[in-house]
Amino acid sequence: MSTLSKDLIRQIIADGALSNPKDIGEYLKEMFKDVIQEMLEQELALELGYQKGDSRNKTT
Repeated sequence: MSTLSKDLIRQIIADGALSNPKDIGEYLKEMFKDVIQEMLEQELALELGYQKGDSRNKTT
C-alpha cells in the first residue's frame, strides 16, 4: 500500500478548496463512495451466492 506525499495532499486540498474538516470529510466521502458501494455489493454477492440482478442463480 502506498502513501500520499504531503505535497500531493496539499495539492488536493488546494484544488478542492478545502478549508475546514467538514469540507475534507465531504470531499473524502464523495471520492470513496463508488469504491465503498462496489465493495458492499461484492460482499453481499459472496454471502448470498449470486450477483445483484442475477435471478437465474438465485436459490432463495
